[in-house]
Amino acid sequence: MALADGIVASRNAGAAHNSGEVILRKKVPGLGQLHLGASQKLSKQMPGNGGLRLWQYDSSEDASSEAARLGKGMELKHSTFGTGFAGAKVVCEAEKPVASWTGEDKKVLLDAVANMLDEQNGAMYTGCDMNTTTDDMAYLDSQSPYVLAAIANPACCPNTATGYGVFGAVQAILGGSVAGKSLLVHGCGGVGSVVARLLVEHGAASVKTYDVLAERADIAGCTNVSASEAWWSNEVDCLVPCSASGLLTEETPLAAANVVGATNLPFRDPATQAAAEARLTFVPEGVSSAGAVIVDSVEHYARDYFAAATPAELYEFTRQTVRTKTGELLQLSSRLGVPPSLVLPLAAAPTDAEPIGTQFAAWAEARDRKSTRLNSSH
Repeated sequence: MALADGIVASRNAGAAHNSGEVILRKKVPGLGQLHLGASQKLSKQMPGNGGLRLWQYDSSEDASSEAARLGKGMELKHSTFGTGFAGAKVVCEAEKPVASWTGEDKKVLLDAVANMLDEQNGAMYTGCDMNTTTDDMAYLDSQSPYVLAAIANPACCPNTATGYGVFGAVQAILGGSVAGKSLLVHGCGGVGSVVARLLVEHGAASVKTYDVLAERADIAGCTNVSASEAWWSNEVDCLVPCSASGLLTEETPLAAANVVGATNLPFRDPATQAAAEARLTFVPEGVSSAGAVIVDSVEHYARDYFAAATPAELYEFTRQTVRTKTGELLQLSSRLGVPPSLVLPLAAAPTDAEPIGTQFAAWAEARDRKSTRLNSSH
């Protein structure tokens, strides 16, 4: 109990100091401003890694705040799985609605990002995030060497990897299987649609889907509830948020028993999260949404193996890795009697361990040997 009390006290005392910081701002003339948020000082020895987010904010202060908090959130993913990177994020504060951006606008933005990355000289790598695509990253890679977005293996999709990781976390929190369970996936883009399909494929009894673009939630085997005015009131075994940050507020009292998703910072603020954790189980995105950074680690630290791997192998490695880590986190949480988010630091990979990406080759070889034994026994 002393350890549990200390963890709670540490969160309460350190909440105001847990937001990271913006270490660089760079103007994109006529389009907006870049904000590079990081959890710590970045270097070639411990480079930052986090996606490029394009969004329109109410103010520059809001954009900076989100970049800083997202950078800190990325740190949880990297430290939890020992990726060999530090937490960071690039946010582009758009001056006009993102929907109105042209292809030329995107090119101007990506050129500015390339310039910023080159100035960091290997201390920062980026990839996809909201409103940026793998095609964008392919162009950015042609302008700068500091891009991690499955460049060496274009058949592998980072969003799909994230979806597989989220699915693995959902499996863990629901006792190992989603069969017969009810779930709601909020946000059906590149990640949420993958999760929804996997839930259906693995026997979930009910999968409800919601998206602000209602047609995206029309997924085979799912029930589209995008017309619902109170999606949060659905009584489900698990809510899977795969949409915008700050989704969950005091005005969205959840009827779900568990929350596991891909959304970074799904709760509006720490107080809202703490209130929710008093009545449900929340697996933080530092564990559940780490699929893309796990794949990034393979791409960066085992590039030849990454290039030769099939997407299915990379996705399955991600699913198993996240599922195992989620199980460890839930066991710690149960043993100490505190929410999973509070024991996340205790589940972190050892600081002296080799990056998770270097483990992919051994995992793939062991999987091949097991498959060979099974085939030879029939």
